[in-house]
Amino acid sequence: MALAEAEVLRAKGAAEANQILQDSLGGPEGYLRYLQIQALEETKASLIYVPTEGGLPMTEARRLKN
Repeated sequence: MALAEAEVLRAKGAAEANQILQDSLGGPEGYLRYLQIQALEETKASLIYVPTEGGLPMTEARRLKN
């Protein structure tokens, strides 16, 4: 039972931290952009498709050369 209560407290803390980040970044869209940038920094991919305003990636706009 104590483990479940600790997990609930952890989840509430994480939710509160996420809300603070979201608010400081201008709302949900800013927070999602922040998460996208974080994910791009951690990737080792040589080709990345970035969504446009419509949410669809620009595929094959320019191929990377080896």
